[in-house]
Amino acid sequence: METTYSILRPLLSPEMAKDIVLERSHRARRPKPKQKDPPRDIICKIYNSRHRDSVLKAARDAKEITYEGARIEFFQDLSPVTLNKRRQMKPVTDVLKAQKIPYRWVFPFGITFPIQGTTRYVRRPEDLVLLCEDISLLPSEIPSWLQITELTDLPELPEAMVWTASTGRRRSKRPQDTAD
Repeated sequence: METTYSILRPLLSPEMAKDIVLERSHRARRPKPKQKDPPRDIICKIYNSRHRDSVLKAARDAKEITYEGARIEFFQDLSPVTLNKRRQMKPVTDVLKAQKIPYRWVFPFGITFPIQGTTRYVRRPEDLVLLCEDISLLPSEIPSWLQITELTDLPELPEAMVWTASTGRRRSKRPQDTAD
């Protein structure tokens, strides 16, 4: 774990670097690579989400991160379904990059980006039509348009989530109904 700490600490501010706690750190389960192959991934669980977010942001912002001469890349752990959906959206992200429109991924699946003074979201295939209108693009100009519009198994997303405050009191158990 000391190696993982020595990789992560330079990415954080001095205050955060001294407080970072790893729940675990280990190599990915697979056979040891041959000499010419890249090493196995290191998987780590950072206890504090604020530290995790800072590490990922610093890794995104850095041009290159190295440790003992080896180049290191950081990736957030995502489910295979999410990764597949992101791969299907690659033609859209390519168009946004080409037009120099900054975007970011949203959870569980979607893209958000600023345009015309507002923030836009693409979460469902229907949103792609609106995206094309916003960036003055015809749907046919996005490569693999048919593949993208056929996204399947997307979870139903609420339009807006309503959060309620907890009173902090525990509920008492209901008495069990008894049959007479």
